[in-house]
Amino acid sequence: MSIDAIDITKDFDGFVALKSVSLSVNRGELLALLGPSGSGKTTLLRIIAGLEWPDAGDVRIEGKSVLRVNARERGVGFVFQHYALFRHMTVFDNVAFGLTVRTRHLRPSKADIAKRVHELLELVQIERLVKRYPSELSGGQRQRVALARALAIEPIVLLLDEPFGALDAKVRKELRRWLRRLNEETGMTSIFVTHDQEEAMEIADRVVVMSQGRIEQIGKPAEIYENPANPFVCEFLGSANRIPLTWADGKMAHPAIDLDAITVRPALVGAENIYVRPHDIDMVKDAAGVGTVRFLSVVGPIARVDVEVAGLEKPVEVDMPAHRLTRAGIEVGAPVRLTAVKGHVY
Repeated sequence: MSIDAIDITKDFDGFVALKSVSLSVNRGELLALLGPSGSGKTTLLRIIAGLEWPDAGDVRIEGKSVLRVNARERGVGFVFQHYALFRHMTVFDNVAFGLTVRTRHLRPSKADIAKRVHELLELVQIERLVKRYPSELSGGQRQRVALARALAIEPIVLLLDEPFGALDAKVRKELRRWLRRLNEETGMTSIFVTHDQEEAMEIADRVVVMSQGRIEQIGKPAEIYENPANPFVCEFLGSANRIPLTWADGKMAHPAIDLDAITVRPALVGAENIYVRPHDIDMVKDAAGVGTVRFLSVVGPIARVDVEVAGLEKPVEVDMPAHRLTRAGIEVGAPVRLTAVKGHVY
């Protein structure tokens, strides 16, 4: 089902959570709402679900306004970060709950409910846990139960609010890939909220970057990473070094970092800064270099290095393959020369 949020505004006692936000979600799309705390992403999700009411604007599903339709009747499945499972119910009863509380003429038979529950537990790969209670499950298993419960009512739209935020890194990675496969298999339209850039970039068809109640950029993960619309998006989607620029004869420069490999459109000549990602900086040990290594760490195959450069408030962050670190003779205190190979000018 397609979803349209049109000019949504929401104010909480003087705090404007959303400012005329408009968004269209395509049928079968897995869309990520990405942003820091307070950006408005959860408020937007709750308005689409019918759990909050906008001060202005409209929400449409398949072109029909649902503002006057209560949450239960919108055909939306909602998954919360902290599972919200009923502790006194077994896994089976938790998943079946949405079906058993339907009015009598809409309620499936007990046999049909049992069949649906077992199909879903098989889908989320926890059928063996059908008789257990939430207290007997791991965090990842509880979240699978929450997902199965949301799917039990056969929603036309699946909404997820930080669904994996309370899980450890390994389980989170496993479940988000499973969610990607689930979306592809069911063709369901899904929107999930996250503040985890890696999570959004890995599994979403498109990413909506939000800040201070506004949408900063919408696009496919690779598009917004390679072509961020503004400094906020550039810095939020991975690390970026902000380097102040000087200009001469239409060419940008910095006294300590070589920027000659980067070309700039004429319209951007005179810009104040260039943003360069750590992996887009080449570093070599050089006695004449004006940078000094102040910190380094090796995280798996990647070496992360902080380089102090005169005139910059923060050290320049450089990422390089760990095997090159020793070969290049780079250590704390070493003088180095920096060359930026790619950057974003604003």
